[in-house]
Amino acid sequence: MTNLEPPTHDHDCVRRTKRGRPPEPTLAWVIPNSNPHAGHCHAGHRAEDGTISLKYKLHETDSTSYAQRTRLNVERADITLIVSQNTDPAGGTLITLEHARKTKKPHLLVTPTNLSQAPFLLRQFIEYHKVNILNVAGPRSSSSPTVYRITFDLWQTTFG
Repeated sequence: MTNLEPPTHDHDCVRRTKRGRPPEPTLAWVIPNSNPHAGHCHAGHRAEDGTISLKYKLHETDSTSYAQRTRLNVERADITLIVSQNTDPAGGTLITLEHARKTKKPHLLVTPTNLSQAPFLLRQFIEYHKVNILNVAGPRSSSSPTVYRITFDLWQTTFG
């Protein structure tokens, strides 16, 4: 698969992938592999463990609301990939899933039940929807310790 082309319009969405709380597995994979990235973060580049580095190409919202950042990231992407180690998402992951459904945005939920097929499913999903902008979401590593490794391995297996 070739790299996805950057969008022809200039707004705050990812070019292939994004996360709101770097360093996260998606950015840990896309940056060294020379894939463009962008997205939204909270006012002040706030994250649960401090401040998000300005080296990440994230645009601040005018709010500290996680829900606002989540909604913008879903709405400005072609599809949303949700990676969760739980089959029943909760918290911000559930907000992402519900907003994707509400706005009728295509989304793929990867959980332990479909993890072995996830690289194939993700490639097919991207091709079917002719994706240019991919939103990546999931629980924080602090509440879901294995999600980082699962997501990083998914990127490596799918695109590496």
